[in-house]
Amino acid sequence: MSEHAHKPPNQLESASGTLAIALSVGLGALILFLAASLGYRQLAFAVESRTAHGTVTKVEQTQSMHKGGVRITDWPIISFPNAAGNTVTFKPKETWDFLHYAIGQKVDVLYLPDEPASAQIDSFVPLFGIPVFTAFIGAAFIVLPFRIKKNWQRDRRKHR
Repeated sequence: MSEHAHKPPNQLESASGTLAIALSVGLGALILFLAASLGYRQLAFAVESRTAHGTVTKVEQTQSMHKGGVRITDWPIISFPNAAGNTVTFKPKETWDFLHYAIGQKVDVLYLPDEPASAQIDSFVPLFGIPVFTAFIGAAFIVLPFRIKKNWQRDRRKHR
């Protein structure tokens, strides 16, 4: 028999609760590290890149099914002149459902001179949306278990 089998339920519950919190905090810390890494990569890109004025030349729409029905996402195709005067066209790697683009819309673009195809829209959400979203998830994994434990302990004291 295991050592835990002889412990009173309170100690066993406490040990498993502590383990669950430790695992959640560890996972949260790992996710926060990933968010910081993604944010650093995007910040380095923004610092090293050049700015250009681009124009949305086409908008591709994708549809996906969700609980509320069909979700339509706009994927802008953007053209901009690079430092050499050549026209570069790109499709962003990521987009967000709430960002909508129109053909002819002007957008600022960041790009690396050696890799113009790595261009990104120069705006907070396209540049830092994923790192920020990832950081919120990591923080939730760290904070929520303590909040749940506190509420659980409060409820147990009430029902004694």
